[in-house]
Amino acid sequence: MQAMHPTVRRLRGAIAATLALGALLAGCQVEEEAAQVSVQADALIGPHQVTHMTLTVLPENVSTALTRNDSGAFAGAAVVPAGPHTFEVRAFVNAAQVGFGTATADVVPDAVTALQVTVLDTTGRDPGQPHSPLVLSFAASNAQPRVGDSVTLTADIVDPDGDPLTYAWTSTCAASQFDRTDAATVSWSASAPGACTLRLDATAGGHTVTRMVNLIVFSAASSEGAVDVSTTFVSNPFITGMHVFNRDNGGTILCEMSRYDGDWSCAGTATAGALHGVTIDGVGSLTIADNCGGQVSYFFGGPRWRAPATPAVCLLTATLTNVYGLTDSMSLAFVVK
Repeated sequence: MQAMHPTVRRLRGAIAATLALGALLAGCQVEEEAAQVSVQADALIGPHQVTHMTLTVLPENVSTALTRNDSGAFAGAAVVPAGPHTFEVRAFVNAAQVGFGTATADVVPDAVTALQVTVLDTTGRDPGQPHSPLVLSFAASNAQPRVGDSVTLTADIVDPDGDPLTYAWTSTCAASQFDRTDAATVSWSASAPGACTLRLDATAGGHTVTRMVNLIVFSAASSEGAVDVSTTFVSNPFITGMHVFNRDNGGTILCEMSRYDGDWSCAGTATAGALHGVTIDGVGSLTIADNCGGQVSYFFGGPRWRAPATPAVCLLTATLTNVYGLTDSMSLAFVVK
């Protein structure tokens, strides 16, 4: 039997099936008036884990199997005497019971009583969410050793869940060695000069945290120096949308376009001589310009564009610039009347 993790999880949707139980109470004394009960059971463990469920009707103490239908729910229908009854549902993974649920109903003659039974996981309590180890400190005693010098590497790492920690140290320099590789504190030395990266992988509860340190190993007697290079990649700014609205007409939207629209020509018409506001979706310094003789001004609330006084076809371009001088632009086309 596959081992189950002791957890209680609420999963919606039934664990499916329909079963007609025409002779559920065969052999029991049955009242003249009979009724039908339709039972559906929701398990609080994974649907893929439950292999079967059983239904027991009390006080008759008669049991039968619920079955799984195409939608994945365990369900069934049973003919029982009219009157009050208790219905117990048990969930199993193979031969092991993993859940139990119960419900009561007053069964009405000549009617189907719908009964929803919630089956609770009985395998154990929720163990909580697992957490990765936390690094309190990570240090090397010497970042520029000479060949043959011993470097002490120390890591102070804890696991919030109290799981045992394992350590694995590695080096990118073949001509080097650790005194051991499975402890929080180790010693390392190199037998040849070079740039070496030492890496620690600390694992607890199936989660791994990694730390690395770069060391420059110099020859025993030399006048060499080293350069430790790090880089930062700066992307272009990106305008994802552009909006133009008529400030002289209560903020009426003239045009709104997404960067991903296939056509940046606006259906709206700008009013000749009217003042418009321009906003964009993006981060950076915004400037605007046109090709039709309008006027551009800048205020605390954003740039303004006054349409030309005579009819024209305009391209209004917004340009976004980041602190490194990289730019992105988006242009909307529309008619001025």
